[in-house]
Amino acid sequence: MSTAAPTMLGTFLEQPNADWHYRMPEWTLTMSPGKSLAGLSVGDQHFIRNDAPVRFVMGEETIAHFPDVAFLSNLGPTHFVGQHLAMNDGNYMVRVMTDSHAGSFTVAGVCNGDRDYRFLILLSDDVQTIRRGAKRVGDRAREVDLEKLERVPSALVVHRGGAAVRVDGPCLAGKVTIDGTTCWAIGFDSADVADNKLTLHPETPSAANLVYNPRFDIISSDDPKERTNDKAADGVINPVYRASTDLDFGMTFEWRGGKPFTGFADLRIVHSLGKDHFSQQVTINDTGKIRVAFAPEFSIPGISEVWGRLCDADGHVIWTDRYRMLYEPEAYEPNIRRPDDFDAFWEATLNELATIPLDATIERVEHLRDHPTQEVYHVTFLSWNRQRIHAGLMIPKGAAGPLPARLTAHPNMTGYPVKKKDGVYGSAEHERTGNFVGFFPFIRGFEPDQPDIPQHPQWWGDMSSRDDYVARSWYCSMVRAIDYLETRPDMVDMDRLAVSGGSQGGTLALVTAGLDKRVDACFSMCPAACQFHEILSSYWSFGPKLGQLPEGQTLDHLKITLSYYDAVNFCPRITIPTYIGFNVGDTTVHAMGGLAAWHNLVNLPADRKHLFIGYSFMHGAPDAYSQAIDHLLTTW
Repeated sequence: MSTAAPTMLGTFLEQPNADWHYRMPEWTLTMSPGKSLAGLSVGDQHFIRNDAPVRFVMGEETIAHFPDVAFLSNLGPTHFVGQHLAMNDGNYMVRVMTDSHAGSFTVAGVCNGDRDYRFLILLSDDVQTIRRGAKRVGDRAREVDLEKLERVPSALVVHRGGAAVRVDGPCLAGKVTIDGTTCWAIGFDSADVADNKLTLHPETPSAANLVYNPRFDIISSDDPKERTNDKAADGVINPVYRASTDLDFGMTFEWRGGKPFTGFADLRIVHSLGKDHFSQQVTINDTGKIRVAFAPEFSIPGISEVWGRLCDADGHVIWTDRYRMLYEPEAYEPNIRRPDDFDAFWEATLNELATIPLDATIERVEHLRDHPTQEVYHVTFLSWNRQRIHAGLMIPKGAAGPLPARLTAHPNMTGYPVKKKDGVYGSAEHERTGNFVGFFPFIRGFEPDQPDIPQHPQWWGDMSSRDDYVARSWYCSMVRAIDYLETRPDMVDMDRLAVSGGSQGGTLALVTAGLDKRVDACFSMCPAACQFHEILSSYWSFGPKLGQLPEGQTLDHLKITLSYYDAVNFCPRITIPTYIGFNVGDTTVHAMGGLAAWHNLVNLPADRKHLFIGYSFMHGAPDAYSQAIDHLLTTW
């Protein structure tokens, strides 16, 4: 027996029968005359069929599989770390290239001539399944079985014993019938020569390869009768719990191993303000479809993170997932930090603002003149520091005034709330205004529809001075927008004025309702800029970060500065019907802020403050919130 030059981690060995074996510590690859690939074993688990496993096929018929005329090329090092073997019969070639550093090998197949074919590697009957690569990187447990041969972005070939072969990159994978025989296969369609290859990573046996579809399995007595897609996580419908809620709280998965699964499952619940809410670990020694039952006990009102984890006997994590839950929302008591001179500061601001002339202008937007339902105008007026603010004004065509009005803004708003492409208007949310006036100030002072305006300009700006902080001008611009609407009694019924917005626009809605008594209804969706002191210290949310601490200032000083602009602190000034909506799991704006804002509507009776709670991770609010807006604006 002669031995080729070893690679760093693997060696090709020539056996007396002329087979070639490439051996790594965990796996062995074999090539043989007449068969090309003759074997791939991970430990004692075999993956490739014994009878001519490498096929060039058309339809369901084999056109080449090296039955007689095949030979191994000379063994030699390549430019890669590793070595390669090739065999061909003059028309068809199979080449195997190894990469010892990566612990992988690549199989390439080439057919001379212009013909469509498939290159397939037929797999052993001991292969249990092939799983399509998961959408989330590394989330093996969520990979799903393939039923038939199809093109997939990646695949995992799983042996009954738990070993696996990972196919990186696009490939064909699934069950196939060739020459009357049905089996699992991997391969590719004929394409450019450079694309005719598969890169395979053999993997030692792992419980992760035999665990399927782990998920939360939670039934709540408060679950809605009609389940929707508005869910917190797989297996969770309603994550809002109360002391009276009956919960059947579990985690399920399917185990396809020959022996019982041994390991454990963890449940950990941590309140958003950092306190441990609950934890439990359950040992598992079971088989088949397994359900792990937990008995969580809740005690802290507000929002908590729920983490589930499944581990094997060695503590290796197989699966983890999380969602946010809301416990006893009505009992939550937010930590409010409102300066003693908060009201005095804003009264002085409004008094100074009133000394600035409005100096308004208005003109028709010519390129939107053909809008089918709206007359669109460009309005400007002076605001804080005599900055000229631009705005979009929309009036229903043919409507007789005065009409209800809806004031909406967002700090990043840079264009008219109607768009036209190729002469056709779309159905943007802002266009569904019905029989009322829509007013949209660009509170940064940007002129609308300027292509050179940055899409996401710096939000927070210089935070070193309370009096000069940028949000002061934003909030004043909303008040000035109402000043303009009041100059148009021919058009606007000032007894029916709603202010609305989402995200930072939700903040602006709350602030405007708190500053200006002319507002008659407030709609705030997933409001940002709430509880700045918690954003900085306790949980991540859209807002300033500790890295933006002004030079020479302490964190406490920054918290005091921002408290004058915290939307929650404007809520006690609100005396009109107010609607707040959020999703518990919002990954952009933490819902704790919206919950705190709702609780701080201390001067509103229960029938005039409304909370709409959604369940998902989306940055937004549930459908019921949008329906409330539509109902008011269409019946006002």
